[in-house]
Amino acid sequence: MRDVRVLVADDNADLRDMLRLSLELAGGFEVVAEAGDACAAVALAAAVRPDVVLVDLLMPGRDKVDVIAEVRRANPQIGVVVLTGWVVEGERDRALAGGASEYLIKAPDLMATLVPALRGAAARVVADAER
Repeated sequence: MRDVRVLVADDNADLRDMLRLSLELAGGFEVVAEAGDACAAVALAAAVRPDVVLVDLLMPGRDKVDVIAEVRRANPQIGVVVLTGWVVEGERDRALAGGASEYLIKAPDLMATLVPALRGAAARVVADAER
């Protein structure tokens, strides 16, 4: 099985670096692109066609969960995993209803939940493509 191709979209460059390194160390992932704002995330989702986009909802360029719909319009087969540092009431439900497959909080134990979430999102993409 090939590596899960991931687009990491977060406005914090240090966090993008940490996520890329952590995914490389976990194995089975290839970070194919990085975006520092929502506009770049949407453009890269269409151009690079990753399996999964890991996206922070508080990036410049779009209004919160709108970026999920735009990424999925750019690449309908993509899996979307939300990664956020701020919990806003109702945002998780709106993100999941808007097409995200997972909603994760930036926390010290993030990698324990991130790796299975990305693998699950990629598996759903593959299963949908096979139907």
